Amino acid sequence: MGGLVAYSDSEEEEERLHLSLTRPILIRKHEQKSFVDQAAQCVRESQVERFSVGFARFTSFPSDTSDRVFLALETNAGWHELQSLTKALSQRLYALFRAPMYYQQPRFHASVAYCEPTEACPRAALERIGEELASALNRSLDT
Repeated sequence: MGGLVAYSDSEEEEERLHLSLTRPILIRKHEQKSFVDQAAQCVRESQVERFSVGFARFTSFPSDTSDRVFLALETNAGWHELQSLTKALSQRLYALFRAPMYYQQPRFHASVAYCEPTEACPRAALERIGEELASALNRSLDT
């Protein structure tokens, strides 16, 4: 089976989960500052107050942009605030950077690990294993 990779931005930094509020966006180096400035301004203008996010359960997500299958924690608390931010960001970033719009039915989550397919373990098998692992983790939390 392919190796399981746990997320870590850097060995020196504290490990942090992140929630994606947009689809992956390809920007050029010279666009980075403008992108960050526009995203920050958009968040401020959204008038979404500071809020907490809670996680409901483990889930498995096959990527729609690569062959990876992700193990993630799906949110429950904070969903409406995340949705408001996503709508505002999608509209602004699409207009300025032609960024793809976010999913129609968003499932906000923080990925904690991923697996890539191999010859011995193709993507379909990884998807099944991911679902089984998420179910087993959820069952263990329920007991």
